[in-house]
Amino acid sequence: MDLAGPLSHTQPRISGKEVTQVARTSFLIALFSTGIVLFAPLAPLASRAEDLPLLFVTQDESQVEKQIGAYLGDVKGLSVTYRNRGENNEDKFLGVSFNADEAPSITMIIDTSPSANRDGQASERRVKIYSYFTYGIKENHPKRAKVLEVLNLFMTESWSPGRLYLDSDGDVILQSDVNIPGQDYPVHPEMVYDLMSRMVLSWKELYPALVSAGVKPRK
Repeated sequence: MDLAGPLSHTQPRISGKEVTQVARTSFLIALFSTGIVLFAPLAPLASRAEDLPLLFVTQDESQVEKQIGAYLGDVKGLSVTYRNRGENNEDKFLGVSFNADEAPSITMIIDTSPSANRDGQASERRVKIYSYFTYGIKENHPKRAKVLEVLNLFMTESWSPGRLYLDSDGDVILQSDVNIPGQDYPVHPEMVYDLMSRMVLSWKELYPALVSAGVKPRK
C-alpha cells in the first residue's frame, strides 16, 4: 500500500443523512449550553424583590408602594409624600405633585390593591394612579353637557389617561392603572412613571379645552 498516496480512497464516506444528524446534534448541544448561561440567572427572580427595582405580587400593598416611592424619589428625583387614610390610618398611599406649566399643578395619588385572588392570596395586584380636580359640575350644572362632550372627545383622540370622567361630586378624574399580572411576571416601576408622565401631558392639553368650555377648577 502506498502510504503517500491520496487518502480520499481509504477514508470512509459520511452520508448526507449522517451529516445532518451530526449538525443537528451539535446545534442542540450549543443551544442547550447557551440556554443554561442565558436563563439560569432568571430562575430565582421571584425571590429577589429586595435586590431589583421590580414590583411583585408577593409584596403587600405597603411594600409595593414603598418600592414605587423609592424609585420615583431616588431615580427620578421626585418629591414623594407617604400618606395614610382610614379610621386607623390602615390605608397607605403615595402623593406626587407635578408642575403643569399654564395649567394648575397636578397631584397624583398612587394606591395599590389586589386585582385578583386565589386561595385567599393576591394573585394579581393593581397600581392605581389618579388625580382629581374640583369642578363641582353636578347633574344640574349648566355646563355639564359641554364638559362631558369635551371629556368624551379627549378620550376618543388620546389614549392617556386610561379613564377620564366626572365623579359623583362633579369633579374631573384622570386615572390610569398598571396591573401586576402574576407571581412570575413582575412589573418595573418605570411603567408607573411613564403613565404619570403621560397623565401630566394629557392634563396640559385637557385644561385649556375645559377653559374653552367655560369651566375652571376651584381653588
